[in-house]
Amino acid sequence: MASAEEDIRQSLTILLATEVGERVMRPAFGWKRDALIFEALSTGFAAYLKRELETAILFYESRIELNRITFDQSTTLEGRIDIRLDYTIRATNTRSNLVYPFYLDEANLV
Repeated sequence: MASAEEDIRQSLTILLATEVGERVMRPAFGWKRDALIFEALSTGFAAYLKRELETAILFYESRIELNRITFDQSTTLEGRIDIRLDYTIRATNTRSNLVYPFYLDEANLV
C-alpha cells in the first residue's frame, strides 16, 4: 500500500494521463489533454494549459493546495513540455512537486 504522499503523487499522475470521457463510470474525470496535442507553443497556449490543469486538480485532487504550475519548454524541439506542479499536502502541510511530461505530438507516449 502506498503512503499518503505517494498516493497523492500517483493520483495526480493518473489524473494528468486521463482524457475527459475516457472513464465510463466517471466521464468528467481528467482534462482535455488530447485536444491540445497539436497546439503551437505560445503564451496563450501556456495560459490555457495552466487553467485546464488548475481546474482538473481543483475538482479531482482536493487533498492538495496547488501552489504553482510551471512549464519547462527546453524540450519542445523533442515534442514535449515538462509540467511541474508545486503543491502542499493539506493534511500534513508538506510541500512537494511532480514533473509530468506532456507530449505535444503523440498522445500515448505517457
